[in-house]
Amino acid sequence: VIYSDDHGSSWQLGGVLGDHSNECQVAERSDGSLLINARNHLARSGGKPELAKQRLIATSTDGGLHWSEMTLDKTLIEPTCQASLVGYSRKRGGRSSWMLFANPASVSGRENMTVRLSLDDGRTWPHSRQLYEGSSAYSCLAVLPDGRIAIVYECDSYQRITFSILSIDDLRR
Repeated sequence: VIYSDDHGSSWQLGGVLGDHSNECQVAERSDGSLLINARNHLARSGGKPELAKQRLIATSTDGGLHWSEMTLDKTLIEPTCQASLVGYSRKRGGRSSWMLFANPASVSGRENMTVRLSLDDGRTWPHSRQLYEGSSAYSCLAVLPDGRIAIVYECDSYQRITFSILSIDDLRR
């Protein structure tokens, strides 16, 4: 893991994750620990198709120098594709246990772009909203200064890029 503690002015080499993962996203938990969420390649490079179709996660309690063993998050299904993960603070600049996650939520193919909300540091994902049923792939989430959520994602077999803005209430309904 390569990380920056100074908004990208300098970069440090952190701990190494387990095999068969890439395209990772990291978010800080309310206690200061880190959650990393990764694309799962256990079926392709690991020869374990029974362990595929779910995101891999690990945690760090020392700023990313060391990581726990990667485990499967069975709620976060995937077709082996990049995803987006960000923390969501209800108070500007404050810490929160809320997190947002976006990916094509399907085990059969890159489709069904969905945004999920966790209220407990990414341990569970009780709230979700489907943004697009059709083909969809890579995504990027951002929290805007006013608290709304911006997402950009590929769709229609990579022919279009879609930008959407939603509120946290859109996810909690």
